[in-house]
Amino acid sequence: MKKILLTLFAASLLLEANAQTTLTFESHGLVPNHQNPMLITSYVEPGNEGKNVAWDFSALNTKTDFTGSLQEVFSAKGSGIFNQSNTVLEEFGNYFFFETTKDGIKQHGFVSGNGATTIQYTTPFEKMRYPFKYGDSFAGDFGGIYSVNGKETGTIKGTFQVTADGVGTLILPNGIQYPKALRVKEVKNHITQIGTNQYSTQDITYRWYVSEYRFPILVLIKSTHNYQNGQTSSSTKAAFNPVILSNINNQKPNNRLDTDLSVSVYPNPYKEKVYISYMVPEESMVNVSVYDLAGKLVATLANTTQSAGEQTITFSAKEQGFATGAYLVKVSIGNKVVSKKILEL
Repeated sequence: MKKILLTLFAASLLLEANAQTTLTFESHGLVPNHQNPMLITSYVEPGNEGKNVAWDFSALNTKTDFTGSLQEVFSAKGSGIFNQSNTVLEEFGNYFFFETTKDGIKQHGFVSGNGATTIQYTTPFEKMRYPFKYGDSFAGDFGGIYSVNGKETGTIKGTFQVTADGVGTLILPNGIQYPKALRVKEVKNHITQIGTNQYSTQDITYRWYVSEYRFPILVLIKSTHNYQNGQTSSSTKAAFNPVILSNINNQKPNNRLDTDLSVSVYPNPYKEKVYISYMVPEESMVNVSVYDLAGKLVATLANTTQSAGEQTITFSAKEQGFATGAYLVKVSIGNKVVSKKILEL
């Protein structure tokens, strides 16, 4: 009887472990040719750490949108400097160079959008270790050299600690809920020396992840700067991902489909461009086309074989030389087809 109870207890622990969101290279690695549509929002306090937390951010106020893009290193400015990097993240025209392996992610550098400012980490910042689940933590040092227009102008040196400090339900606007979300807290303390000027900075970043999506669903960042003259300043950033995923929970939001083919369009209606996001369950032939309401083909956005994972494509009728108004997006993956009506204002 005792043996049976122990077996049942072990089985329950195994089921609990399998139910957790665990970050791995396969599921969350920063690999090229992936896009991450985000909505910038006002900053809010990150809430509690621990198990079975309910993080209610349903009242977030969105401001504007942007897309982060993971690219091949050779396609980015300053790529020749960071020989160890194998992927680069472009956000707001700036480039962040990473080395992503089965074991984790290390940042080797940064290049500003105009290419003038460069940070080359002589001791890389370790962003993630795989696998990573609730309760895991690691820490270390990092340091590097600032350069402006190719000339060394200063240094940066600091410490970091990354902890998976929470797991629970993440609640976002429009009634969207993500159970089993994993929160990762990243704390960086560093000193920047530019010439004779020195200041210290603390960056505290919270990221929420789910098993089914490569990028964080929500990001909150707070930075505090302390200067030599005794003055202190702070700044915040916040953004969340509007992509709705299939099989995350039993809810069915308006822009989620009653099918095993997951497609979302956001925002809708839209002014400048619409993001068309879909999940490819396995390597398949994918066609994404846009038609007017009379059934005439307007644009073919994709017609190729794509690897498994999430994909995002943008569309703008204005950029294609067509009038604003209603259109129909058709996404074909293998032998399955989903249509979504979009409205450009």
